[in-house]
Amino acid sequence: MFLRKMEGFKMSYVKLTNYAIKDALLTGDPNKIVKGADIDAEFNAIATASAVTDAAYVAADAVVTAAYVAADAVVAATVASKLDTATAAITYAPLSSPALVGVPTAPTAPVGTNTTQIATMAALLNQAFTTGFPSQAGNAGKFATTDGTTVSWAQVLPSYTGNALKVLRVNAGETDTEWTTPEPVGLKLLATLTPTAAANVDALTVFTSTYDNYLILLSGIGHSAAANDRLFIRFAVAGVVETSANYHTLGATPATQIYAHTTNMPTANNASMRVIIHNANSTTLYKSIDVSTVYKAGSETRGGCLDLASAITGIRFLWEGGNNFKAQGKIRIYGYQNS
Repeated sequence: MFLRKMEGFKMSYVKLTNYAIKDALLTGDPNKIVKGADIDAEFNAIATASAVTDAAYVAADAVVTAAYVAADAVVAATVASKLDTATAAITYAPLSSPALVGVPTAPTAPVGTNTTQIATMAALLNQAFTTGFPSQAGNAGKFATTDGTTVSWAQVLPSYTGNALKVLRVNAGETDTEWTTPEPVGLKLLATLTPTAAANVDALTVFTSTYDNYLILLSGIGHSAAANDRLFIRFAVAGVVETSANYHTLGATPATQIYAHTTNMPTANNASMRVIIHNANSTTLYKSIDVSTVYKAGSETRGGCLDLASAITGIRFLWEGGNNFKAQGKIRIYGYQNS
């Protein structure tokens, strides 16, 4: 400010004698001579002009000084107000542990920065998706997984459509994932039979090596004979009904079948039964069977076995008198999980 003020002041001195003209005069011309009076006049003019300039400088300096004093007073008052404890507390953050409010910003550090520089959200996002994750190109729809050290992209999940109540598992080749129906715990329904007006109800190949023991539930079973009748059970070996006299019913002599119940059931009655079969795949143990029967005229529990060194593959239900079943009821066959 002071320098700009002083730039307007120049010495207002004008030479009284044109020495260039005198130099151009011919030798011997009396006007060519510079007289002492001329020199005194020049010095006097310089002294006068200098005195005027000095006075101007003094006046300007006084103005500038006054301006500086006024400005200093304004700055001092402003600084004092900003440094007021109450004002500073709500206006400025301390250098030590500042608690910033609003949306403070800072320069975004380039990826790979490893200094104490402030990390902005943009810097964090850039760093995470550049070095924390593998390349995103060609991995649309995949999800990120980690082995505890390295992040990688996992396979795309198969479609959910049409896969209600199924579970996700790795396929047999361990190359992809697939939806599959979960294996039931304990029991699995293997077959549901509906009796027709026929002499037999067969499930001759329903037993497999997957299950050693089976549960069979009969509901609403009846026969069409006018006389009373009893239900027989025979097993199948390799899909063929076994009719040898190797069946044993508790309290009876060896026969070609097992009695599901010993009391004749009237035609008007409908029976419900629970049949449990053990050791279906054993070649050394009896294929044992437990039967509980309930019908209108009564109820009873029977047991029996097949003494045969072969695995059984299925079962046949038939009436002792060769009568047909009523076309009603259900027979459901379940396998017990081996483990």
